[in-house]
Amino acid sequence: MAAMHGGELVVKSLQREGVEQIFSLSGGHIAPIYDACIDHGIRIYDTRHEQAAAHMAEAWARLTGKPGVLVVTAGPGFTNAVTGIANAWLSGSPMVVISGHSSMRETDTCSLQELDQLPIVGPITKWSRTVQDVTRIPEYISMAFRHACSGKPGPVYLEIPTNVIMKKCEAEEAAFFPPGFPAPRPGVDPELIRKAVELIEKAEHPVVVAGSGLWYSQAFASLKKWIEYSGLPVFTKAQGRGGIPDSHPLCFGSAVALVPGAAGTAMSTSDLLILLGTRLDMFMNFGRPPVCSLDTKFIQIDINPLELGRNRGLELGISGDLESALTALLSAYQKLGKPRDRRAWVETLREAHTFGREDLKSQGENSSMPMHPLRLLTEIKKCLEPDSIIAADGGDTQVWTSMALEVDLPGHYIDTGLFGCLGVGVPFALTAKIAHPKSRVIQICGDGAIGFNLMEFDTAIRHKLPIICVVNNDQAWGMIKHGQELTYGKDRIIGCELGLTRYDKMVEAIGGYGELVRKPEDVAPAINRAIASGKPALINVETDPDAVSPGSYALVMAVSG
Repeated sequence: MAAMHGGELVVKSLQREGVEQIFSLSGGHIAPIYDACIDHGIRIYDTRHEQAAAHMAEAWARLTGKPGVLVVTAGPGFTNAVTGIANAWLSGSPMVVISGHSSMRETDTCSLQELDQLPIVGPITKWSRTVQDVTRIPEYISMAFRHACSGKPGPVYLEIPTNVIMKKCEAEEAAFFPPGFPAPRPGVDPELIRKAVELIEKAEHPVVVAGSGLWYSQAFASLKKWIEYSGLPVFTKAQGRGGIPDSHPLCFGSAVALVPGAAGTAMSTSDLLILLGTRLDMFMNFGRPPVCSLDTKFIQIDINPLELGRNRGLELGISGDLESALTALLSAYQKLGKPRDRRAWVETLREAHTFGREDLKSQGENSSMPMHPLRLLTEIKKCLEPDSIIAADGGDTQVWTSMALEVDLPGHYIDTGLFGCLGVGVPFALTAKIAHPKSRVIQICGDGAIGFNLMEFDTAIRHKLPIICVVNNDQAWGMIKHGQELTYGKDRIIGCELGLTRYDKMVEAIGGYGELVRKPEDVAPAINRAIASGKPALINVETDPDAVSPGSYALVMAVSG
């Protein structure tokens, strides 16, 4: 067999892991990888900025459950991607990052784009290494995938210096490892499961909260069977959204208490919260009042034992895979016999949910101008199909979106996540269209957030990805502006007003479809015209600059203490 350079070893190794595309921006240090993609049929989705490529790679994991692959060049290419890697780290998204690096023979010589990259990325990855020998590239890529997917998922990092990736070796010198063997599911202690059932059955008002662990364990069917047998009410958050449909009679949507509905009532009055593959993070006020009572007890099940008891003491912690745990819980319940009747508790939550949604409905039907963001969401919902995918981006905009939309399918709603990283919307939407080409993909974005990666509409046009972006244009960094108003007064606003920028014209100028909309009744027709155009599109909607989301109030409280 002919000799292969390091780039070909990278590509062949990726193929063995089932990779069909990479997300990237070209650069000299990774040229051999690009060259090999031509011969081996791996698609390169090249972006206009490495941050966008990183967000696209993470979105692949959050939309498919499989690790996304990011390939960036050395130095600034690498540093541009750091924000996207950090977002994946906090979201627990499996991502394999392959970076170029200056030649090891030129270390400390001030060579092209020389940078000590490993210490920068170490704290935000599960595993990070430098390849020193071309023959070990397949071995290290195999290790990278195993680390990204085993236990709690997350990003991993592998850098290949130019003197290594340019070198050639005979095929038999490189050790290729077995591809993508399934990681074993960590089991759960049966005695702990028995104790969990005992605690749940003693509780008066138990509530289940399912998070991203539900998605990565693909435990949707098991959760549905368990709650239907036990009669327990459930809320979802992060990548768990849609894992059990919001329309299910036992599901009450988002677990975030500031979202109108039953979440606030459930979290504050529950005497037992059962956390499934999720953390007590800022979205649940770390398990503290006023969201959770000091008397509330907690059961937490997580694949990462280090997450157990973070921020709040537990009555019971169980480490293990969520699918294994839910299967064991159902079995234990079936052995128990008839579970406790929860209908009265569920009805209490149903009444709270109905009351909260009615308040949203009145705002969502308001005909005032400039239109309220919730009215904008009402109009967008008219254009959704059952399998539509929503990507939300922005501060207030993301809060409004989470308040207004119901999610009925797993992997069909994606937002910034715990890092609160603006600019993810367009890259997330592009990946959604790649992963689900037949589904309607609508990105809902703030006018501040759209500025980060607006040039990725060029990526959408070049790769023929007809996403629809709807900009909630309140002419400001809304959450910051309202925070300044609430904290310092309306006469102390500074550095956060943007004006009515014509983002639609910018997209139109590079070959996409764009419209400016001011009237509520014109939103849905504009979106439908955008869909009919077959082009990547941006609908720029002028909205009420004085509408303040619950997220703005929460931010002020968090910052002020």
